[in-house]
Amino acid sequence: MLKSLTIENFILFEKISVDFSKTFSVITGETGAGKSIVIDAIEIVTGGKASSDQIKTGEKQSYIEGVFDTNDTIKEILNHNGFDEIEDTIILSRTIQKASSKCRINGQLVSLNVFKEIGENLIDIIGQNDNQSLFRVDKHKKIIDSLGDDEHKKVLDNIKNINSKLTLVKKEYEELRKTTNENKRQLDFFKFQLDEIDDAELILNEDEELKNERELLIHAEDIINNLNKTYYELYDSDDEKSLCDRLNNLSNLLSASAEYDQEINQLYEQFESAIIQIQEIGRAAKNKADSISSNPERLSEVEDRLNIIIKLKSKYGKTIESIIAFSDELRTKVSQAENSEEKLGEIEKEIILLEKKYKEQSFLLTESRTKISKKIEPIIENELSELGMEKTKFKVNIITKSETFSDYGNDSIEFLISPNPGEPLRSLSKTASGGESSRITLALKMVLHKQTQVPTLIFDEIDTGISGKSALIVSQKLAKLSMFSQILCITHLPIVACMADSHFWIEKNVTNEKTIVTVSLLEHKERIEKLSQISGGESNKSSLKYSEEIFDNANLYKKNLLEKETNLVN
Repeated sequence: MLKSLTIENFILFEKISVDFSKTFSVITGETGAGKSIVIDAIEIVTGGKASSDQIKTGEKQSYIEGVFDTNDTIKEILNHNGFDEIEDTIILSRTIQKASSKCRINGQLVSLNVFKEIGENLIDIIGQNDNQSLFRVDKHKKIIDSLGDDEHKKVLDNIKNINSKLTLVKKEYEELRKTTNENKRQLDFFKFQLDEIDDAELILNEDEELKNERELLIHAEDIINNLNKTYYELYDSDDEKSLCDRLNNLSNLLSASAEYDQEINQLYEQFESAIIQIQEIGRAAKNKADSISSNPERLSEVEDRLNIIIKLKSKYGKTIESIIAFSDELRTKVSQAENSEEKLGEIEKEIILLEKKYKEQSFLLTESRTKISKKIEPIIENELSELGMEKTKFKVNIITKSETFSDYGNDSIEFLISPNPGEPLRSLSKTASGGESSRITLALKMVLHKQTQVPTLIFDEIDTGISGKSALIVSQKLAKLSMFSQILCITHLPIVACMADSHFWIEKNVTNEKTIVTVSLLEHKERIEKLSQISGGESNKSSLKYSEEIFDNANLYKKNLLEKETNLVN
């Protein structure tokens, strides 16, 4: 809802600030006074086209600010665009400069696209077709669906779920098909690589063990000689006594003294332990020397095995572990390539089944949409008839494309209209602008007000070409609609103006060769005078009496309307 509007240095306005009624407001004034400037300002502050020509003569920039109540849709859009803390009221402002314009939401700079998206969900300016949600074909399907019952919504949910699964399965199919084709082209090569690795029968850490064995085989003779010499020196020295004999003699000397001193006894025990270890080392060295042989054939085998591993490392991985992992990948690819046709066949069957379910639900959805359309068509035509468009035909055009898949079924929906007998039905988006399109929109809003959730409706030139009874009906329908949406209307008709809850008067004055436009909220007495003025061009007893009568009748109608609505709620 538009709570207030501030305009500075815009066309003929110096500075004005207007607070609007929550329900129904009208703007009236003499022809050429500048009523359309207010609408231009509202359009700009909700994302419409701005021009440097709109800056008031002699000023550097224009500034327009609108304060709006938010709703869940607006909060969702703001959250999506990085606004964290959102109050129940937001401020949209636009600064127009010579070279550009700047858009702000709550003082924060935003792109024009974001600004416009917010504006489109706040206000419908009816009379400017490009900005009307009802004139946008992409909105028509959602409007019809919003009129559906619980069963209709259940079918919609089914379609969305099926299409979601179908999209995933089709993606899986395409990915597998591409992988399969690629794997098939390389299948022989994959098998060759896998055979080469499998034939090697690799064992983890085998290469390190082979390297150690190779070093042992290369230096076998030196190692045997060193080990045997170690054993010989310990046990079979050419000297009178071996090292072990001499160590045993030393042990006997310590033993002889150990019984006289505890510390010597400890030395003796340590020395005995050392002799035992040395003897074990000697025997181990002998055993190791006996187990080693200089084996050129085994060395050749080890070298060959290491060369095989080195070759595989150069092709498939830096370690045996990575080579084995690569072979596992190859095995998977070979298996996929060999079994992919069967898997693709299974997925194809799943796709066919899902498409069948989708089409079954889409058929039910089309039927439901058709029933909804048939129900609202005569209602809307009746509304148009009451608004002075008796011969107008309205149709919801549903075209089903059987091979189309989306979350919303396979229908395209568009509202068509024929305002005059003999004229073909045409797209609502291509109907004439002005009063005719305004009344068409008013009729649609009367039927669809709960489904079209834009909170503020601005009617421009809705009274063009109507008078008498049609004008009265227009005013009454606007009053009804204002119970669900905020209405702002520019009008030349007193019968429409008297129905509003707030009445603004726009006036143009020239002072010191300077044109200034002012906007004022009329009190009761002023309001009767202005109603009289727009009735016949001047105020007199007769016109004042007429104005008082239509004003009282309007208030009585609104009172009865409110009582009726209250009774319905209770």
